[in-house]
Amino acid sequence: MLRTAKRTKPNGTQVVYAGHLLYTWRGAGGSDPPPDKKPGDVNGQNYNRDWWVLSPAGVPIKKKAR
Repeated sequence: MLRTAKRTKPNGTQVVYAGHLLYTWRGAGGSDPPPDKKPGDVNGQNYNRDWWVLSPAGVPIKKKAR
């Protein structure tokens, strides 16, 4: 289920889990949620209805952040 994908930007390689590209939320600036800083942070959850935390089974958890 875990693999990598070649990307042209930003850094050439990205981790993929169960077909989903994985990201760390870095924030979008302004009044948007702040960046994730430690394991378990889910500040980007539901951002733009496009960012979701994945369960260990690789399924998006579509609940709003606490």
